[in-house]
Amino acid sequence: MHLLLLSTLLAQTPAVNEVQSKPNIIFIIADDLGYGDLGCYGQKIIRTPNLDRLAAEGMR
Repeated sequence: MHLLLLSTLLAQTPAVNEVQSKPNIIFIIADDLGYGDLGCYGQKIIRTPNLDRLAAEGMR
């Protein structure tokens, strides 16, 4: 009886290799920030190195 219960529980457990990775999503909200205010969109005066790196490494 215990063997049947154990085998049933193990059969329902997902394998480690089958775990699908979910994408990391970052949603940034900023007040009074236009798309032209970031270095990744061509801004030369205002420096935004961290946001520029996020844009370069992310998806489009």
